Amino acid sequence: MKKVILLCCVIVFILAASGKEKEQKIAVKAPNQPMIESSEIGDANPTIDPIVQRLYEAKKNRNWTAYHQLLNEWRSQIPTQETNEPGPQAINPLERPLLRWGEDRVIYAGDVAYDIWSMENEAISVDHHRGDTLRAAVVTADSTISVFQSTDNGETWSWFAGWRWTGRLPLEPEIINDPLGRWYHVFCIWTGNNNDLGVFTDSTPGGWFWRNIEAGADTTANYTVCSDRADYPDEYWLFCAFHKKLGGQGRDEIWFSRSFDCGATWETLRRLCTNGSGFPDLVYGDNDYLYETHIWDASDTNNYVRVWVSTDLGNSWTIDNTLQSDTTTKMGPQIAAAHDGSGDAWVVWARSYPNTTPPNFDLLFSWSQDYGANWSHWAWFDADNIEHTLLPSIAIYDSAGAYLPYVTYNCIDTNQTNPKVYCKSWETDSTWSDRETFNDSEPAFNIRPVQTFEVLGIPAIAYVGAVGHNVYYDAWSIGGVEEQNKPISEENLLSQNQPNPFTNKTRLEYFVPQNGRVTLKIYNTLGKEVAKLIDEDKKAGAYAITLNRENLGKDVLPAGVYFLKLEVNKSKATRKIIIQ
Repeated sequence: MKKVILLCCVIVFILAASGKEKEQKIAVKAPNQPMIESSEIGDANPTIDPIVQRLYEAKKNRNWTAYHQLLNEWRSQIPTQETNEPGPQAINPLERPLLRWGEDRVIYAGDVAYDIWSMENEAISVDHHRGDTLRAAVVTADSTISVFQSTDNGETWSWFAGWRWTGRLPLEPEIINDPLGRWYHVFCIWTGNNNDLGVFTDSTPGGWFWRNIEAGADTTANYTVCSDRADYPDEYWLFCAFHKKLGGQGRDEIWFSRSFDCGATWETLRRLCTNGSGFPDLVYGDNDYLYETHIWDASDTNNYVRVWVSTDLGNSWTIDNTLQSDTTTKMGPQIAAAHDGSGDAWVVWARSYPNTTPPNFDLLFSWSQDYGANWSHWAWFDADNIEHTLLPSIAIYDSAGAYLPYVTYNCIDTNQTNPKVYCKSWETDSTWSDRETFNDSEPAFNIRPVQTFEVLGIPAIAYVGAVGHNVYYDAWSIGGVEEQNKPISEENLLSQNQPNPFTNKTRLEYFVPQNGRVTLKIYNTLGKEVAKLIDEDKKAGAYAITLNRENLGKDVLPAGVYFLKLEVNKSKATRKIIIQ
């Protein structure tokens, strides 16, 4: 999702003074808020093409024979795209050297192309593919939309593919990988015909094609994409919502489209929200639930954070909630939804603190436990008198059964110094973990970092360096020691357990560099703590421990993959363990 706020306004925002009083921090279950009487709802629920309705029913019932017959019938009635604009050109791999940076974990070394007058840029995108493979999309300094790939869980990255237009600049890429490895999709806005929106689909190996999603005369301000691959990995659909700039107060709109054939053809555009709606974010949960959140700049001078929900993969939108409405400035919200049947969903957004001149930004959140029907009262996610927290990115691993959301976001002091990238995860009902930072290099505070995953249960982040230079990657499994303070290497802090894999017993060694609190915990691949081995003060020195599965109970640690996480004062290390 992309949201445009002039950089000059942002510079004013981040000069805010400290000393403000915070409202009470609450996160209680609240009844469904009343509907706003307005004409905001556009053409979200038009008469659906009968073929599309039957296509959805066949997919829901997993009748794949009928599904493919209907898909071919639907394709035959979609007009061929025609445009006088120049098309993109693929870049020959020989035009670029193989880029590898070893242990530096640099995705791309060079300048990143982004709109310096725009706030909340999503200048990069990273998505887990399968196995040890990740892919990242970046618009590089030569105006090429480039795909970088890592086949070793993010340790090294190399240039993989790229496209460019003659005389056109692509911006704000988003990448979605096919979970079965057949292809991947790279979406972008490009600066032709008032910011058109489209998608590359590239097979691996094989050819590629480009399709326009929005190629009209109106300006595409920002967009959001997702898929339902968590439930339908073999026949997933692609979903896109975008903010259409129409000029003037209360005129912007949000439009919506879907592809039923992995990007080859796109449904006729539908108007989702009107009357000043914009900055959308879109996500799939499970059981055919699709969630969309956005800002509504209403005619009553209030600024609303809204959530819409579809129970049938976007055929209709039947649930509408307001999470916050007041006159404060808000940045576009971000949304994530669980894939485990719980019906849980989370929205995180930045808003300037009320009655403060100039304003500054804190992060708020709201939580639903019933597929978006009801939402908790907004509560503080991260707020501080001397810091600005903004540009959150929230994600849940995109696979059936995944639940735990992680959030990464930017933070900068009120005097416009010391920018950082922070991360948090959901711990218990209404509770988030303490924030942690992993960035080795100074981040660009006005470009949204990316929350992604290395594999299920291993969160990862990517961010752009200061002034748009370089793209960095880090993950829990390789983050190791707290990276602002490296008194000792990860290898020396916590050894790999031996034997590994093991059945009942294994031994490991760890080192305490100075007197302090030591915790050693075991997490499953969903990020949930399943056992606590150590939680006590220890003196500096070397220690050894034998993990006896019998003592913990085999029901606590059934066969599978787990992660040992050691924390010694401000140092951390993680090891993967396998129980047979």
